[in-house]
Amino acid sequence: MENKIKKIGFICEDLGPNQLAYQLITSANSLLQDTDDYDVCLFYRNFLPPVKNANFGTFTVYEAFSYDGVMIATDLHSANAMVKWPGPNRNKMYFYVQDLEWVRLRNQMQYEQLAQVYMNPKLNLIARSEDHKNILESVWRPITAVVEDADVRRFVEIVEWTK
Repeated sequence: MENKIKKIGFICEDLGPNQLAYQLITSANSLLQDTDDYDVCLFYRNFLPPVKNANFGTFTVYEAFSYDGVMIATDLHSANAMVKWPGPNRNKMYFYVQDLEWVRLRNQMQYEQLAQVYMNPKLNLIARSEDHKNILESVWRPITAVVEDADVRRFVEIVEWTK
């Protein structure tokens, strides 16, 4: 029986020198060095030279419209856009809340705008730490899982793969 490769894509603001890009690239490179069972892609909104070499595909966010793998947004803007995109496999989407950005945006966005993302039943919320999980659950809703350090191995363990 043929083993089907499982596709997982992350949407980031950019792949430049920041903690999230570094952790995603490092952990995805490590995963792909050990197994051929996964196809990892990083989609970015703004081009910056990558913080380190990615041994997998990196694409502009426009390529994510037709991506047929599991999608994980990593910021509020990406999560908000992702739920509106056409394309295959949009029944299982995730929002990795790596940053509690809604706290800083409360003067720029109304509660209703934030709730459209954080309360959206199409999105499974993933927190970056137990502390963030507690905060998110006290304000918004239950969290699917906790993934520390943007560990791609942990993401592939918790996402629900569609057939």
